[in-house]
Amino acid sequence: MSDDKLENLKIYYLKEFREHGIPSRVVLVKFFLDQIFENLKTYTFSEEKERPLDLTNNQKLSLLQLGASSHLMILIEDMATMFTAFKQNDWDYYKYLDNKEKDLGQVIGHFYNNIDSLKDEEIRNILGYANPSDLDITESDRDFLRSIIKRNIDTMRYFLHKIQRFWTSHIKIFRRYKHAGFPIMLGQKIPSDDPYFGKKFSSVSIAITSKENMADEVTLMPFSRKALESYKTILDEISVMFYFILERNSIKLERKLSGIIPTPRDNFSKRFTKKEIKRLDKTYKIFMEKHKLDQTSFHIQTMPQGLYPVWYTHLDILSESYIDLAEKKIKM
Repeated sequence: MSDDKLENLKIYYLKEFREHGIPSRVVLVKFFLDQIFENLKTYTFSEEKERPLDLTNNQKLSLLQLGASSHLMILIEDMATMFTAFKQNDWDYYKYLDNKEKDLGQVIGHFYNNIDSLKDEEIRNILGYANPSDLDITESDRDFLRSIIKRNIDTMRYFLHKIQRFWTSHIKIFRRYKHAGFPIMLGQKIPSDDPYFGKKFSSVSIAITSKENMADEVTLMPFSRKALESYKTILDEISVMFYFILERNSIKLERKLSGIIPTPRDNFSKRFTKKEIKRLDKTYKIFMEKHKLDQTSFHIQTMPQGLYPVWYTHLDILSESYIDLAEKKIKM
């Protein structure tokens, strides 16, 4: 594949994630949350099981909570992977997905563990903004854009710190959710004298999370309606922030720019005055007019090599019971 076609393909996939990947992730979290809120209308918090191998009501609700928080974590890990590339004014995040030298978990952990050390320039790169000093505009406009961008960078720091809090609070139990063994006790009773969770939550899930000895540490995830509401809030914030960041970076890449300028129609505009929005709108239109898009669409010009999973190529056989396959002595 030529360099131009590969570049086209990368831009296509970035836009595809923005338009369909983010909504897909969001829909999954909302599915779990909707199920919980719907079940809260009818469930009573009891320890009775419907069947010998069934879960209690508490356990079912806690399991749905675990699913919602875990799919939120996947979205949060998407951000860390892409932002790691963006902060270096790079955007080829795909290279981190199967890196032999550094595990993806290390890349994600390094990003969220070092939020405080992010420089303004790195956050500006993540946001997809150009350096006003490099733009062919008046000094007055440069000063105006510096002020807007600095404010947006400061706001972005609050967003990243909030995401960091969620990530650090859930990473250990998330690992136990997605890896083998599922050492998690769902929907357990909370002692009435518990100093932190006793009066605020209905039940708690307990995950064994020590890396050394299972008796050393557990991580707690309490259940309450307020906890679920916090998931809805952070999900909305992520979906809006992530979308606009990808939009700006897509424009930057499509037009072969080092960055673009803030738009008055993104998620930061709530902090602007009417006068600032009016000026920013005018400045943004002039900027975009100067840097028109040469190519109107990006698409898959050459399909990568397709892999056909054996489960689906042999579905007629594998959809049968293993007992029947053994009885018929069918070779798989």
